[in-house]
Amino acid sequence: MHSCLETARETADIVLIQEPWVGSWDMEQGSYMMVGHGSFKCILPPGHNNNQLKPRVATFVTTSFPNLRVTIRPYIFDDPYLQTLEVSAPGVPTFYVYHIYNEQYGGDGQWTLQRLLQNHALPTTRCLVIGDMNAHHPWWNSKREADSNGDMLATKMEEGNFYLVNEPDAPTYFQFRPAEDTLYESVLDLAFATEDLYDWISNWAICAGDTEATGSDREMCRFEILHDGTATVPSPTAPRYNWKKADWK
Repeated sequence: MHSCLETARETADIVLIQEPWVGSWDMEQGSYMMVGHGSFKCILPPGHNNNQLKPRVATFVTTSFPNLRVTIRPYIFDDPYLQTLEVSAPGVPTFYVYHIYNEQYGGDGQWTLQRLLQNHALPTTRCLVIGDMNAHHPWWNSKREADSNGDMLATKMEEGNFYLVNEPDAPTYFQFRPAEDTLYESVLDLAFATEDLYDWISNWAICAGDTEATGSDREMCRFEILHDGTATVPSPTAPRYNWKKADWK
């Protein structure tokens, strides 16, 4: 994880990591033991189950931009596998980020997306839903049929008029399967934005080759959120990927 942050040190203000290395709870410090980096402040979800259930998401915010404020808001939605973040900076209207690692925990068999989307109404403006979704759907991967997670996610994103930030079919996950002597690829790491926030997003890209530096089986995805505080006209250059406007056959 330190190598991931080192890679992002000069190019990113906010780094969202799913499945971070998290150590045991430090009673003296009142926090989990974490691998950190001097250039970033770490934000974790609050402890759960008497701090026995480790968080599966971590947000790192640059220390070189003091006017950038990222605040966790567990009162909006509290979950060990999800962070609700409020982001503000000069010239950028405040927006909210739902940072997700979609996985099951406990005995109820529920996924993070189920806990969020079935029990919580997402904002309809200035909202970003992002993370490791572990979900398949033709909207973002035309080579895969939809699974239950993908159907639920696509339906909720459609109902909320969210746009896909990813370039469809651009794989974010790689796994070599020796038994088949093949490299398996999939699109699992996703970002969706409400229409107003989507208009501020540009330069989404997969950072091919960064996996060698980070040791991960996931590619790092990057994008920019730019706003001058007065713009009201949508960006004419960004393609829009909205499920209900797609022509699937």
